Amino acid sequence: FMQAYGSPNLFEFVDLRDEAARAAATFCQGIEEFPGYDLERANYILSFGTPLLESWLSPTWMARQYGHLHRGRKEHRGRFVQIESRLSPTAIKADEWIPANPGTAAALALAIAHVLIREDLYDRAFVEQRAFGFADWIDAAGKEHEGFRTLVLRDFAPDDVTKLTGVPVTTILRLARELATQKPAVA
Repeated sequence: FMQAYGSPNLFEFVDLRDEAARAAATFCQGIEEFPGYDLERANYILSFGTPLLESWLSPTWMARQYGHLHRGRKEHRGRFVQIESRLSPTAIKADEWIPANPGTAAALALAIAHVLIREDLYDRAFVEQRAFGFADWIDAAGKEHEGFRTLVLRDFAPDDVTKLTGVPVTTILRLARELATQKPAVA
């Protein structure tokens, strides 16, 4: 349907036997496989439209993880927030559904990153040791490059992103602060 409609927004299941798919997974996740998230031990899950409880890689495994998150621990119940435009089966089961305008989840994620950076709520040591391109940098030829930090702080302020996403600024601030403080967390 998406191809017939002419939409460039088509995502298909990727076969990791494909060299390009392995390279993309490596650049995005640092591994040549689909990641397996330890949701069972997470205290906070912030999902950007991932159909965790409907059609993710293994819905049965995910349902078991979800069950443990909510009922498997006596000391602390984990929190699950689903961000997406529709009230999906996953959104219905979430502790909180954040309805964002269609196609704006990435901007919302960057607004959350803006808050994490601005309020110094990110893991600075991890970023310094394991990330490249966070700060502005100069290559071997002397050319300056803009880093992620500069881009996010300039272009994704919550006050601007709220107009695009339909998600209130207070919600963006709260989500960022929850993600930073309710560890371990997964986004």
